[in-house]
Amino acid sequence: MVVIVTIILLVAITIPAVRNYQMNLKLQMERAAYEASLEAAKQKAEELKARADAVLTDEQIIAIARARFGLVFPDEIIFKPKK
Repeated sequence: MVVIVTIILLVAITIPAVRNYQMNLKLQMERAAYEASLEAAKQKAEELKARADAVLTDEQIIAIARARFGLVFPDEIIFKPKK
């Protein structure tokens, strides 16, 4: 009788332990995936910040204004070729 009760208790303890172990493995895999995603997002944010810093220099803004919009400084003289 003691053996049967011991086996039942052992089974009753083992089943939840196995489920917890499986859940733990699943959560560890999810955590690793989230951490990898977080690292990728941090790298992307750093790249975007570097691009934003590079574009926001005065030289870049002036170059873009000249090339795209044809803007000039008030003291500059513009020469246009005759067609």
